[in-house]
Amino acid sequence: MVLFMTIFIIVNGTALSQATVVKDSQLAEMDITRQFIQFIEDLRRDLKIPGLSAAMVKDGNVLWAKGFGFANIEKKIVATPETSYYLASLTKTFASTIIMQLVEQGKLDLDTPVSTYNIRIFSPGVITVRHLLSHTSEGQPGTFYSYNGYRFQFLGQVIRKASGRSFKDLLIEKILKPLDMTGTAPNMSAHEYSGSAFARVFENLSQPYALDKNGRIVKGHFHRSFGASGGLISTVLDIAKYDIALQQYRLLRPETQEMAFTPFVSPTGERLPYALGWFSQVYNGVRLIWHYGYYSPSISTLILKAPDEKMTLIVLANTDALSRPFPIGDGDVLNSPLAAAFFRMFIFPRKTGRTLAAVNWKSTREEITSQLEQEKDEHALDLYKKEMMSYWRVLHTMGHKEKASRLREVYSSFFPEKKQAASQKRRAIGKQQQVPVVGSDLKLIMMVCFVIFMLGFIMWPVGKGIRFLEKRKTKNAGTGKQKSGLRAAATFIAWLNGVLGLFYVAVTIFRGGLEFLLKNGFGEKQYAEVKLIFATIPLAFGCISILLVCFTFWEWKKRNRSVMGRWFYTVFTAGSLVLVFVCYHWYMVLLA
Repeated sequence: MVLFMTIFIIVNGTALSQATVVKDSQLAEMDITRQFIQFIEDLRRDLKIPGLSAAMVKDGNVLWAKGFGFANIEKKIVATPETSYYLASLTKTFASTIIMQLVEQGKLDLDTPVSTYNIRIFSPGVITVRHLLSHTSEGQPGTFYSYNGYRFQFLGQVIRKASGRSFKDLLIEKILKPLDMTGTAPNMSAHEYSGSAFARVFENLSQPYALDKNGRIVKGHFHRSFGASGGLISTVLDIAKYDIALQQYRLLRPETQEMAFTPFVSPTGERLPYALGWFSQVYNGVRLIWHYGYYSPSISTLILKAPDEKMTLIVLANTDALSRPFPIGDGDVLNSPLAAAFFRMFIFPRKTGRTLAAVNWKSTREEITSQLEQEKDEHALDLYKKEMMSYWRVLHTMGHKEKASRLREVYSSFFPEKKQAASQKRRAIGKQQQVPVVGSDLKLIMMVCFVIFMLGFIMWPVGKGIRFLEKRKTKNAGTGKQKSGLRAAATFIAWLNGVLGLFYVAVTIFRGGLEFLLKNGFGEKQYAEVKLIFATIPLAFGCISILLVCFTFWEWKKRNRSVMGRWFYTVFTAGSLVLVFVCYHWYMVLLA
């Protein structure tokens, strides 16, 4: 009996001890969660964000979801987990999922040239769907990462050609409806969503805000288009549903999902920061899959996944302040104070078994330094370094110059050997030589033409003034029209400069537009317009130039002008001919 009681006490005592440990662990996590929620609120206030919503997913469940501030300041509508926001580039992850579904179905090969889908991009190599999806299509395709949302947008055309359906239709059918994402909608006009299944999404839409030059909150605006690159509207709860479905492989098979999360590797073996529609990085041995959204002045969003820890952070805001000050587009999400704090408070303890204390980055230099000196672990110090630099950007952006300067001094003194490493790494991204669209010699000639154009602006009023004075002089003297050499020279300089100025304006306008299209690509709808420009601009310049040549011969034959006037006429006619030939050569180079 005594033995039985002893065993009973030991067993129950062990169970009670385990229950106490579990309870203590849960209480500690709840306390950390409260601290993180308070951190989000403090950061929102520091960045003057009127409203945002956030949620955290853990082990396939929503751990918590909360709204902060106001979705609508004027109507005093508070932000909630049901508040909808524009996602901007978070839309790219949905496009990636649709494309990878098409890959699974055998309807799409990622290594197919984009020209197959009537997408034309000037490039020294063959651009494939994989290159667009991984932002590696610039320069020599596949050699380096350069984020380009314009080119990513063409994946909508790829989806339509490969499936026979639009990205919008597949998004609704394959993701939104199966996951019951009733708080999510593609952007559309008011008459389209009124009375539709998406009406509630727009009714709950947060208002856009921005900061003026004095740091005051004012009305902003949203980006109104929709496509593979951006334009989706959603809530943190719906994004959580999407995230859980990805975790549980309900949208893609595990091997396909892993392909989408695996970073692109260059021919030299360099691991690039972007995968297939997702950013992908490893920090302190932890894999981070993430994406951010940024559209000035009123959209900033973030989804940060630690898939091996089965934790995800989702944050949506109604200004651009969560993204604009922080260079996370370089490929390091820890440049965001939200991401750095999330990693420190939730991921670091799971990996190391120890908790890192929060540092008040707005406190004195001595207090910050003292706390950092107590930490000896280099991984922890590196995390503090990233968090410190991210908060320096908060203070600097919001105009707290004194506090920002003090924090910068702490950073420089505490991490002297590493203070420029991050900026050097950023400069290295995309540093590889890109093939120029227009040669430097042609650009030099264009600049000369610009100088001539500016001279025209000066000489035109001078010529007009002289002509006016000559008319007054002739009228007062009561004589017939007399042409002075000075008047003739000034008048024709002005006139010819005006013609060359029109040339330059036309070339500049079309050059900028065509260079943008050729660098970033154009679809089948724009192809006819581009060919028309290629055909008509050199022809129009040629016709005007022929007229100038005819006028020049006429002036020399009739001797209507002074010798000086005729020579100026000849020089500027020759200049216009040079400009025409340069433009023609340039257009032919582009067309080739």
